[in-house]
Amino acid sequence: PLIIGYQRPGSGRSVGFSGCRVNEVPRSKSFYGRLASQEEFIHLLRNVVQWAVEGSPRCASLSESWKHGLRVEASRRENAVMKGAERRRAVNMRKVVLLVLLWVGAGAVSSVVAQRLILREVR
Repeated sequence: PLIIGYQRPGSGRSVGFSGCRVNEVPRSKSFYGRLASQEEFIHLLRNVVQWAVEGSPRCASLSESWKHGLRVEASRRENAVMKGAERRRAVNMRKVVLLVLLWVGAGAVSSVVAQRLILREVR
């Protein structure tokens, strides 16, 4: 197939595959299944698409905004991890305080019960 590439000054790039048709007839020279099975055609197709995309001003601007978006997302995730760790520490501290209060309360109740039982037996 004949490949035509065009780059307009100050604009993007375009590529045309003239002579490359999606024929359903396997015996045709331009049968897509035959072309897609050839390693050279796949390599050529990858290179052409890469050339067209890299020459696009829109691609360059989208690439920067995409990279910026990834940086923002990474910092957001780091902040979420830090907040999660702080939240876990706060929950664990509450559990410890509650456990200490329960032990103190249980100790107080058991001492009151023990005093009442001991005082009853003594009197």
